[in-house]
Amino acid sequence: MLRLTLFGALAVAEANGAEIGIKSKKAKALLAYLARSPRMSRSREEIMALLWSDRGEAQARASLRQMLVGLRKDLGEAANCALAVSNETVALNPEGVTIEAAKGKEELLAGFHLHDPAFEEWLRDERLRHEAALTSASQSVGLPLPDTPSIAVLPFANLSDEPHQVYLADGITEDIVTTLAKTPKLFVVDRNSTLKYKDETYDPGCVGQEQGVRYLLEGSVQRVGNRLRVSAKLIDAASGHHVWADRYDRVVDDVFALQNEITREVILALQVKLTDGERARMLARGTNNFEAWELVFQAGGLISNHDKEDTAEARRLIDKALEIDASYAIAHTYLGWIYWLEAFDGWTDTPARSLDLALEAVRHAQAIDPGNIEVSPLLAMIHVSNRNYDQAEEEIEKVTALGPNNSKVYAIAAVVAYYCGNSARAVTLMKQAMRLCPIHYAWYPGSLAEAYFILGELDKAEAECRRALAIDPDYIHAKVTLAVTLAKMGRLTEAHAAADDIVGIDPNFSIDVYMRGQTFRKESDRVRMMEGLHLAGFPE
Repeated sequence: MLRLTLFGALAVAEANGAEIGIKSKKAKALLAYLARSPRMSRSREEIMALLWSDRGEAQARASLRQMLVGLRKDLGEAANCALAVSNETVALNPEGVTIEAAKGKEELLAGFHLHDPAFEEWLRDERLRHEAALTSASQSVGLPLPDTPSIAVLPFANLSDEPHQVYLADGITEDIVTTLAKTPKLFVVDRNSTLKYKDETYDPGCVGQEQGVRYLLEGSVQRVGNRLRVSAKLIDAASGHHVWADRYDRVVDDVFALQNEITREVILALQVKLTDGERARMLARGTNNFEAWELVFQAGGLISNHDKEDTAEARRLIDKALEIDASYAIAHTYLGWIYWLEAFDGWTDTPARSLDLALEAVRHAQAIDPGNIEVSPLLAMIHVSNRNYDQAEEEIEKVTALGPNNSKVYAIAAVVAYYCGNSARAVTLMKQAMRLCPIHYAWYPGSLAEAYFILGELDKAEAECRRALAIDPDYIHAKVTLAVTLAKMGRLTEAHAAADDIVGIDPNFSIDVYMRGQTFRKESDRVRMMEGLHLAGFPE
């Protein structure tokens, strides 16, 4: 393991702290450049342009080759695990390099200069970024740490040659998050909240503050043929020190066992106790087919967008996954969500039929995996749409009583509470969901806005609508809630403009179609929404 110190004086050391002397100043600059780069990798052309900007290509290329030879000699045996050099790129191996976290207000590469204008410009920009991060951290108290061990899983980097393999890295990340979230006494941030750090450099301390967690799990995935290499590191966000790190080499078919192995190691490192039943659930897998798993993962991201075209593409992927593995429980669950969205959003002329098909998909998923908590939120929403409110509340209470550390469960529980006539409860549940997922989907604040609207807290409703639309400007339900909120506030010109915008996007939008999905238990809630829609000027 190679240790790089970038804050304060630049230093290179072995894992035991013994300093390594790097003779070439440009070699030191290269190490710093790679360490601050996305995935710690750069093309030879980028490196040449940064370190030899005043030389011709042939001379710069020769200089780079010569420098790499010298750097390998200086690093000795550490070069084998720290450097990854190909004809196109030069990179640092994530599993072979530790980047020491900043301590206090130390300057990035303090006192370091290189007589190359391109490098000096890069260094100036990086120092400004670091200073901005420090300023942001000092101005923000950050989210309070939970009483239990807390962790955010950062997007695993795709080190494969093919860009499309990013789905593999993303899928592994999501499954590790999902598995960890089933662990008692462990606070796990939703994966969607950490997507902003994908392919970006970040300071562990700032991430810990922003996400309100003590620990970070980061890693990388590289696929070559049917072989898979995954590295993972558990980091104490407060100190930047590594709690645990390991590397795994597997065939692709072993990806699920590998994910479980990583989560077991993380749990042991955090000393979180598991019951036998929870361990059994943690290790349960839905499919042994890698292609089916990858298709379902892609579909899940599309379904979360609540967009008609994206949902149609998700349906195609799910159908293909079920052709490959008809006994894949989560695929049936996602199919159920697709049918429910058709009814809820008015994308079908036969909503009752869509709800029946959604229920049928739920039954398939339950028969395959009776212990799968993923089906309960969907079943609760189907009950709401069918106006079986008591059953909906029983279903959501059952899944929340299990204590899943899952932001979507709390978010859907909030939606259930909203339609069942308890908007105050919906606010509480949605805030819990947003704490579990500090950087969330647009429908989180969008649903919170709906609850505030029914409660008559119109200023809060408007603020949450605008938050939702800042995340997704096309999120239709936030647009509708904003229009009815503005109308109820007496800002009719703005409300009519918002309504015209929605109808311009969807000429088939009408009060009648929209209200088919708004199955309120309380007549007063339904009336309040109808009044807002009429005031905003939506067509009947």
